[in-house]
Amino acid sequence: MQLDSLTSYAGRQSLFITNAKSTKNFGGAMLHLPHNLSGDSIELSAMIKLKDVDSSSSLGFMLRIDPGVFFDNLMEPKINGTHDWREFKIKAKLKPNITSTIALGIFLSGQGKIWADNVKVMVDGEDITTSSEHYIPFAKDYSRIGASGVNEIDATKKTVDRLADLGRIWGLLKYRHPTVALGEENWDNQLFQSINLVASADNKHEIEQHYMEVLDQLGISEVHSAKPLNSDAQQTVDYEWIDDLPYTPILKNRLKVYQHTTFEQHHYIDMFPGTGGAKITGEFTYEHLKNPDVGFRLLSLFRYWNIIQYLSPYRSITDTLWNDILSIYIPKMIQADEQIDYLFTATAMLGEMKDAHTQLWSQHEALKLISGDRSIPVRLKYAEGKPVVKEISLAHIDNSKLRVGDVIIRKNGRSPEYILDSLRHLLPTPNQAVIERELSTKIARSIDEIVYLDIERNGEQIQLEVEAVASKNLKFEKDTVALKRLVGNILYINHGYITRKDIDERATEIKSANGLIIDIRNYPRDFVIFELAALLLPRPTPFVKFTHTGLKNIGDFHFTKTLEVGTNTEDYYKGKVAILIDESTQSSAEYHSMAYRMAPHAKVFGSQTAGADGNTSAFYLPGGLYTTISGIGVFYPDGKETQRIGIVPDVLVKPTIQGIRDGQDEVLQKALEYLDSSEK
Repeated sequence: MQLDSLTSYAGRQSLFITNAKSTKNFGGAMLHLPHNLSGDSIELSAMIKLKDVDSSSSLGFMLRIDPGVFFDNLMEPKINGTHDWREFKIKAKLKPNITSTIALGIFLSGQGKIWADNVKVMVDGEDITTSSEHYIPFAKDYSRIGASGVNEIDATKKTVDRLADLGRIWGLLKYRHPTVALGEENWDNQLFQSINLVASADNKHEIEQHYMEVLDQLGISEVHSAKPLNSDAQQTVDYEWIDDLPYTPILKNRLKVYQHTTFEQHHYIDMFPGTGGAKITGEFTYEHLKNPDVGFRLLSLFRYWNIIQYLSPYRSITDTLWNDILSIYIPKMIQADEQIDYLFTATAMLGEMKDAHTQLWSQHEALKLISGDRSIPVRLKYAEGKPVVKEISLAHIDNSKLRVGDVIIRKNGRSPEYILDSLRHLLPTPNQAVIERELSTKIARSIDEIVYLDIERNGEQIQLEVEAVASKNLKFEKDTVALKRLVGNILYINHGYITRKDIDERATEIKSANGLIIDIRNYPRDFVIFELAALLLPRPTPFVKFTHTGLKNIGDFHFTKTLEVGTNTEDYYKGKVAILIDESTQSSAEYHSMAYRMAPHAKVFGSQTAGADGNTSAFYLPGGLYTTISGIGVFYPDGKETQRIGIVPDVLVKPTIQGIRDGQDEVLQKALEYLDSSEK
């Protein structure tokens, strides 16, 4: 990188960046502005010339406003090739109240040559290099603060009730107040300040006065407050709690104004195109916090509770009423002053949704110290209500003390039932199938190098000392063949490996089979639902409808039009179809199953699936804890639910202990019997 005085657009020199070698690395120049900027919008522009930037390489032109205000680097789609001087622009809304840094950059990713000249930064149409009137100090970067400033809290019932009301009010204003929706208020910091006042106030009048002051500070906003028509709403936000607040009608009415606010844009919510699911944005991760203090722990609870309150399509089917969760978990979060206690409490809190999509996906080191990162070298599967050795790791087959079909009676002196009781609050538990699936993994895991097992083998009880090895080194046999022909011209489709290309290339073979087996006891490698269903159905057939929320009325979930698969054709597969499912069939796999079972002669064989269908919405809780929720509701065309229930098989088939010992796939066998019979 250097200044080039021979090639320029308008001035004496240009910035020249070159790289002669093919590489995945990038290089260039970046500048952090020395001042924050006041105004409505910022525009970064430059004249840029490219030469021999190959197809795997790209120009990068960047504007970044932190923390999390705006980022774009013009890398999608790639800008490459050779072209003369051309103007590039990036424009963004300014949020000076929360902006801690503004960075500009130009770089080359890969191979080629670029020149840049006439770089300009404009605020509301004015060049900031010719005037300093827009210069203001940067805001404090609250995304990196180490302490919330919240004082020690005594978790009395009175305090817990006050804080529960605060969590609801804070969330209502976060998602429904126009000023907060702009993202110009540090709403996390507002919560910390409110916690201190609410927890220490002498009486409810002081608290009400505080809420009045907060509303006054947010200003009077013009809002659309007419109650929407919800005749087609599957789920609406419950605002009855406002009437139950121990405050005057004046405050209650001021809060009710924002119940039905509509937005074009929102700092904390965007919508995924196509599916309509909510994209959760604008949240600080606070990933630098190893042991978040009580303020951050309560923020974790309040953030999660309100995400479910406004953005979950399944809020109404939890075991515990969602409105009660705050009062249950406020004392737990207050008392969770050790890192591991916070992680356990957060995990249990996430599990209250009973959603297999919602658990602590980030592998926190502190949790590894509890659950371990070692495992006995087998894969367990529940059969007849017991954990059974289903497979042995490839590297341990020859010297394994365990055999396929061994039943685990006790691990380190503890029964599977005891282990489940101790871990149930930490497991996603939408249904029994998922409980057994997750427990199989937990029983196999270990923090110790030696695991003491009591097993049952062919009616005999045996005690074993089994070495636990690093979980990451375990490898099991995989069937990676996408399609294979079985006896009798039965075509077996491995749904975990088949691709759209496979279906296109082998469509004739699929349609000429005497029977089809679609094994979805796995997760789809590709999204083949419409391509494969088109071969199975004679006409467009309804198979699913969704619910989703939107910025017009956040928190109310409405049904979409019913979605169809299949086309009008006589050239479709007219034989019998057997679909195989079990507890590993989850999310996209369940969605595909719903479509395939619409085929005229299709039957579903197996057992209960995970009951976690639909696209996910991801977010972080303080401490960098990563999780997701089901972001759209998935229903059958008649409105019947799939969440927690899963795909209900036409023919219930569960593995048996003897079947596992004999190496039989009993679900597959039952499906083959159907395909070989005269039954339709």
